Amino acid sequence: MGSLRPWNLFGKTAYKVSTNAAASGVGPASSNLALQLSQARARRQAQEAGSSMPPFQRNMTYLAGPFSMLWALLLAARWRYSDEDRLRELEKQPGGAILLDVLAWRVAAHLGPYQIPNLCRAKMHEEPLRMLQEPVLLDSERMQALRRLGQLSQRRLAALSLAPPKAEPGPGQPLRAIEPLLLDAFFQDSASATRSPGTSADSHKESAAKIILDVVSACGPEDRQVPSWTLSGLVKARGIPWQVGPQGEELRATLLLQLLRTPANAAAAAGQAEVCQYLAGPGFKKKEDTSLPLKAYLLSGETHDLLRRGAKMVVKQRPGAVEAQERRSLQLASGK
Repeated sequence: MGSLRPWNLFGKTAYKVSTNAAASGVGPASSNLALQLSQARARRQAQEAGSSMPPFQRNMTYLAGPFSMLWALLLAARWRYSDEDRLRELEKQPGGAILLDVLAWRVAAHLGPYQIPNLCRAKMHEEPLRMLQEPVLLDSERMQALRRLGQLSQRRLAALSLAPPKAEPGPGQPLRAIEPLLLDAFFQDSASATRSPGTSADSHKESAAKIILDVVSACGPEDRQVPSWTLSGLVKARGIPWQVGPQGEELRATLLLQLLRTPANAAAAAGQAEVCQYLAGPGFKKKEDTSLPLKAYLLSGETHDLLRRGAKMVVKQRPGAVEAQERRSLQLASGK
């Protein structure tokens, strides 16, 4: 029998008889055999195409099992640690802090039942706040306390549930709860107050600043009243994160503006020369010092509008206390 040569034509395989086989007189039989093979292969391909699932349905089938198991585990954790005492004991056990970090993880909130309400009911913020008041504290202990507070403060409802030890959540309680962070961040820069019991390293100050901003943003303007030394300390704060690139100064101006939305804070700022001088400044708008254009744009900072709005709030409480800068328009910016 002559040889058959396969040809792939438009997704179908056809078999062609060689010229030597056709010359020897076996061409018609070989042609029939090639036709039967082509038809059989076409039927086989049609059966495989009809029995196979679409790619999306096949991938969902593979992922349904693991995700269902993960959801069930998070549901079991939600039920098991609904007991406040059991949840507090978990953090003291070996590996318990790691498990709490997983349960408070943002990704876990999207994969299963929400775990943060259990942490709020158990008042998991009280022990970190107590640790931050210790005069001698290891860096690992301070970092663990800041990490637990950061996991709670980044959710608005959880931040509103913060309260000092043995106090019930209520208006103004979140800022009273994070008073150790305010002392550490701003008290040492005040001439009328003493230094806080414990001081943090530069690597922890950025986490503390983020917690303060989250809590202040979560509270309403009427619940943001702080001692006057907080405003002056914020203006005079140095180092990380306030002097790290353009975004550091923008963070300072943003936090000050949020505090000045409270009339009592604005009235207190009107009597502080350093705060008024800071608000009367021209501000700036600049990019990060880097060779990458996109990175320089994303890390840029702008403060002149924030300072102008803060000055207006102070002037509203005491006219003439601050000379607010004029609003910058496109014509002024372009020099026209």
